[in-house]
Amino acid sequence: MTDPNRQNDEPVNPAQAGEPVVSKAYVMPDDPEPGSVEALAKEAADARDKMLRTLARWRNLRKRTSREVADARVYGITGFCARRA
Repeated sequence: MTDPNRQNDEPVNPAQAGEPVVSKAYVMPDDPEPGSVEALAKEAADARDKMLRTLARWRNLRKRTSREVADARVYGITGFCARRA
């Protein structure tokens, strides 16, 4: 006779129990993936290089613009003075 209070000793198929079947072990988000440190270091170095190059371009643009403004002022003054003489 079977006892209704006794638990079933047969293994339960997870697909039948309503739980998803996972093919590989879950990795916590805090655990780094293999090679991720090197990849992040390379990405940081690339971003730093890009930032420094952009900063250098802006500095060069600023210098070039101020030089062009000074040249335009000198040219304007010399043109005005040449007509007066």
